[in-house]
Amino acid sequence: MNVKRVYRVMKANALLLERHTGSGEERRHDGRVAVDRSGFSIFGTLGADGRRYLYKNAVNMVDLGLRLGDVQAMGLAAEPMIINDFASRVDTLRAHGATDEEIEFLKGERVELNAMTSRQMVDFIEAKLTMHGVAKVVPDAGTIDAHARRLIEQRLASEALAEIRDRITRQAAATALPVDIEVQLRSYLARHPSLAWDDALALIIGGQNGRDVVG
Repeated sequence: MNVKRVYRVMKANALLLERHTGSGEERRHDGRVAVDRSGFSIFGTLGADGRRYLYKNAVNMVDLGLRLGDVQAMGLAAEPMIINDFASRVDTLRAHGATDEEIEFLKGERVELNAMTSRQMVDFIEAKLTMHGVAKVVPDAGTIDAHARRLIEQRLASEALAEIRDRITRQAAATALPVDIEVQLRSYLARHPSLAWDDALALIIGGQNGRDVVG
């Protein structure tokens, strides 16, 4: 989905957050994108080719939006809305999937998503996903096999490390550190000021083979 196209559609339907003015006041969004003209326009515009954008792939667009039947089933409250020259928008609404009943409703009313309670919203989304057959993704056999072997590899590596962890700890504790390690660290950082101290120390320790690191 083209980001600029989404922005243009959202802006055209007054669905963006208020512009930030630097005043420190909270920016507000009124909760739209529901049973109103803008909701149908967004789905219709983004779900099909247009003058400025053509889909390269056959995308299966699924409408999960709030429809009038959902509003009636949940008993959601509508609010009045005035649309100038509504008659000129009827064909567009119908082309974008609105039913005759929804078009009649939209002549003077709309319902916003925030008319739902949090519980209603979750139940609504889950019901829509179930209705459209959305299920847990299970990859192909090759992907499952490869990941299963990675998990086995990680388990075996963890078991092998557990067997030698105590020996590694004792060996690290017995390893002699340079007497002037702090001097070396400060000197190294002076020559390489962009390094963090722990990264520089790792380079010093990694380069210790019985001699100081020169870098």
